[in-house]
Amino acid sequence: DDFDKFIRQENKVADAFICRGLSYLHLKDTVRAYDNFNTAIRTNRENPGGYNRRGGLYMEQKRFAEAEADFNKAIECDSAYLLSYFNRALVYNATNRPMQALADFDKVIQLDSTNSLTYFNRALLRTQIGDYNRALDDYNQVALYAPGNVLVYFNRATLYTQLGDLENAERDYTRAIELYPDFANAYINRSNLRYALRNPEGAKADREIAQRKIADFRSRLSDSTYSI
Repeated sequence: DDFDKFIRQENKVADAFICRGLSYLHLKDTVRAYDNFNTAIRTNRENPGGYNRRGGLYMEQKRFAEAEADFNKAIECDSAYLLSYFNRALVYNATNRPMQALADFDKVIQLDSTNSLTYFNRALLRTQIGDYNRALDDYNQVALYAPGNVLVYFNRATLYTQLGDLENAERDYTRAIELYPDFANAYINRSNLRYALRNPEGAKADREIAQRKIADFRSRLSDSTYSI
């Protein structure tokens, strides 16, 4: 309502249409969101925000070619617009172009060296292509800049396991459990590690805790919700 009132008075402000489009997006009205992003672009064709938001909507709809074109246009408008580099990297990854995705993640980090979300996504991609040591470096950066991210410890533990560093893997699973005490998979994975580290009592205790937590979840949630 407030954006409607503003736009009635000032209809040449692209950001107002972008923000109204985002409001519609949160209300699950993708048609009106799309219309507002289009209007923002027509209002100011040099504003990267409109292209980036429309590209994000295309990406959610898996219209990857159109999304990529919009992110390209946003970057053409502003070569330092890191949001579109990040989003374009996601498009490249979704369309099996990992090296181009890595290049865009690199660009985001060049523009913002503390961007933990980009380090996290680059770590996932580096793990997928088998670049484990660099993936580990990225997870270390996530742990530095976002120490409350439980998944960094879980994923890094899995990576440590692949690299044969079982002690550090156990420490990371323990940290993940400290942050999220109901993380059943972390207990299961730590249990397997503790068997390998010749700690059968600790391994058994972890497996029993995991089984209790899983049983508790199953008792409280429907099968479909549980599987999700």
